[in-house]
Amino acid sequence: MQKDATKPSQAMATEDADGKLTWKNGFKEGDSNASGTYDVCASDGTECDVPQPNRKYPKPGSKPEAPASSKPSKRMAFSIAMITHYYGHGTSVSFNHEWKFYTTSVGKAVGSCGETDGKEIVADTDETPRASSDSKTPFPGGIFKLDIEGEACTYKCNGNTPGGLFCPLREITCRENSKKNMEVGAMKCGRDQFFAPSVFCDF
Repeated sequence: MQKDATKPSQAMATEDADGKLTWKNGFKEGDSNASGTYDVCASDGTECDVPQPNRKYPKPGSKPEAPASSKPSKRMAFSIAMITHYYGHGTSVSFNHEWKFYTTSVGKAVGSCGETDGKEIVADTDETPRASSDSKTPFPGGIFKLDIEGEACTYKCNGNTPGGLFCPLREITCRENSKKNMEVGAMKCGRDQFFAPSVFCDF
C-alpha cells in the first residue's frame, strides 16, 4: 500500500491466488511501500510484516497432491505351485509333492521349471500337498510364513478355497490359477518333475 493509504484504489499491487503480484498505479517491484523498502517497511522504528503469498487451495473436485516422499506401490504377484518329483525304482515309481512360492510381475506366469522375473520364496511351514483323487492340483491348505520383499506375511488356506495373503498393512484375497484344473503332469520340467500352478495373489 501507498503511505497513508486508506482506499483499495491506492494499492501499489494486487496478489492473485497463486501469489503473483500485479503492480498498479505506476509502481514497480522495488518501490517503497508504506515506508521503507518492499521487504521491510520500517517507519519510526516500527517493522511491518513481510508480504506473504496467498495460500493455494485445491479446486473443487480436484484430487489432492500426494506428498513428495510418497512412492507408488510396487506391482507384483505372488504365485503358488505344487511340484511333484518322481523317482524310478526298477518296475516301480515313488514320488513326493511340495509347495513352491514365487513372486512375479503382475500377469506374468511362472515357468514349468520355476522361471520367474521375481524370485522363489522359501516358506516356514510343515505343510505338504495332499494330492487330489481326481489328478487335479489341490489348493495349498495350511499356514505358510513368508518374507516377501522384507514384509513378514502369512498365507492361509483351508484347502477348499484359494485362501489369502496377510501382511502387516494389508490383506490380499488370492485367486485360483487358470491352469489349476489341468491334470498333474501336464507341465513338465525334465523327465522326473511336474509343475502344477494352484493360486496367485496380486499385490
